[in-house]
Amino acid sequence: MGRSLMLLLLLLLTSLAARAAEAYACYTPDNTTLTFYCDDLRESRDGTTYDLTTDYNGPGWRKDNTYSSVTQVVFDASFADARPTSTVLWFANMNRLQAFTGMNYLNTENVRDMGRMFVACRLTKLDLRSFNTAMVTNMYYMFSGCEYLTTIFVGSGWTTAAVTSSGGMFYYCSKIKGSRGTTYNPNHTDASYAHIDGGTSNPGYLTDPDAPAAYACYTPSDSTLVFYYDTLRESQDGTTYDIFNGGSNPGWYNLKEKVAHVVFDPAFVGARPTSTYNWFYNMSNVRSITDMQYLNTEEVTNMSGMFMNCNQIEDLDLSGFNTANVTTMSYMFYGCRKLSNLNLSGWNTSSVTNMDYMFNYCNSLESLDLSHFNTAKVTIMRYMFVYCYGLKTLDVSSFNTAKVENMMGMFQGCSVLTTIYAGNEWTTEAVTESSYMFSGCTSLVGGQGTVYDADHVDAAYAHIDGGVDNPGYFTGKPGGMRGDVNGDSKVDITDATMLINYLLNSNPAGINMENANCDQQGGIDITDATMLINYLLNGHW
Repeated sequence: MGRSLMLLLLLLLTSLAARAAEAYACYTPDNTTLTFYCDDLRESRDGTTYDLTTDYNGPGWRKDNTYSSVTQVVFDASFADARPTSTVLWFANMNRLQAFTGMNYLNTENVRDMGRMFVACRLTKLDLRSFNTAMVTNMYYMFSGCEYLTTIFVGSGWTTAAVTSSGGMFYYCSKIKGSRGTTYNPNHTDASYAHIDGGTSNPGYLTDPDAPAAYACYTPSDSTLVFYYDTLRESQDGTTYDIFNGGSNPGWYNLKEKVAHVVFDPAFVGARPTSTYNWFYNMSNVRSITDMQYLNTEEVTNMSGMFMNCNQIEDLDLSGFNTANVTTMSYMFYGCRKLSNLNLSGWNTSSVTNMDYMFNYCNSLESLDLSHFNTAKVTIMRYMFVYCYGLKTLDVSSFNTAKVENMMGMFQGCSVLTTIYAGNEWTTEAVTESSYMFSGCTSLVGGQGTVYDADHVDAAYAHIDGGVDNPGYFTGKPGGMRGDVNGDSKVDITDATMLINYLLNSNPAGINMENANCDQQGGIDITDATMLINYLLNGHW
């Protein structure tokens, strides 16, 4: 009796062992789906089943070319019990793949090798928020060639702390973008950017799924384009668009004249775009932009074409813009034909190198305050003020043009412009192209009476008028010489002495406060004195 019971128990254990759960994948050609299971039903599955190997050359569906037919990948709930140690080449070159389902059932806590896992997939988004990568040492070419991939969501389990091999991890992921706007950089294709994006201070290609994101939403019913920064994108009515960075046209670029209203939601103040390139290009029916104060531009480097051909806008107050990092403002207000009030006070243009076509065809501007512009790095001013018919006077006395090479057509067609004020940092020494610079400026008169001459429309007369002996079209601005603290029309050691005495004794007697503001940032302090002394030593600001 005892032996019989023992035999039955042995048979039962053998049967249970034979039916023990195993991890495997099954491809069913009828629906072109690859499904991952961890159960004891492998023998009953329709389709072709595959072992989950750790082979460097990949799993069976890779070796028999089944991968090229897969359109859906599904992780069955049973697969949550599996503990694979390698996912090498699991989804590589699945260029027909449309979606993953049940990725949360893939437990990666024991995985050490994720090399080439998603290489050359055509998906635009990957949700890896359930991934635990604490044990992973190899992420070599993990996402390489995913040229359509824009977003990778990861969670708290994502880490690259153990990774020792990650070369080419993001190679040619040209559309990838982190949650703070970091875009693909061919110099950073390894694991150095394989973390949640921290913006310019800590750039990364990955996205926190629970973090707010910047996007724009167009609703055709009211012709309104609204900028948001929140987690509600999927619930918005209308069409939503990513906020691109760099020099690419925004997703809403083709809306143009369809847009009648532009609004910045208060939450957008948390967004940090790095480019506003062509944001409102050709929005010819927009008359105003609401709540622009919620646009934080502190990380923006490219404002080219931002308001180009917004020919119905009459007033723009951009005094709140932080432009410290902007390098290009070309075409920024081009074609704003009805713009009559433009407030740029407070702008820091010290990083700008390109201002060509900036105010082209701003026909309605009768005044333009650029007295605080720092142009020390600008190399291109081509057609900067061309056809500004309304300007009668223009003050460029703050301009440092030492690096400007192209002034072609700079003031062309400014037919009512009578006076251009210039300062001691205006020079054309680096200019190599200046044709048509003053063409059509028929009302222009220099400070000593030199009148417009159609035979001299290039940079030859682009200096402060010296009368008949040295004719020029510009006028020196009284009291407007940077560094001329004592107002004697020259900058020398006596100015530095007076400025230092003022800082020590707070006695403003005899001081030209405007000229003493050497750093042009407002207020007089030790920085101004330092800049003045450096100017005296080096000959430039």
